[in-house]
Amino acid sequence: MIEQGSGGSIILTSSIAGLTGTANIGAYTSAKHGVTGLMRTLAVELAPHSIRCNSVHPGLINTDMVHNPAFYEFAAYLGPAAPKPRLRSSR
Repeated sequence: MIEQGSGGSIILTSSIAGLTGTANIGAYTSAKHGVTGLMRTLAVELAPHSIRCNSVHPGLINTDMVHNPAFYEFAAYLGPAAPKPRLRSSR
């Protein structure tokens, strides 16, 4: 992007855990904070080249991906701190 000289955009996928602290998942939270930190660093470094860098931070969404035995076991491990899936809006 720098060589082409016409700017651009980089979007990194983090998690809501990249913005807050979350009990019992320190490694995951640390990794997602790392993604957020990388985005902020790249945004500063690449701004002079008209390259934007942003990150998105999705939370837990009520989809089939979270409705499985592994997630239920993990949520039980987290106890009351377990995230609650948000319902998707129908469009």
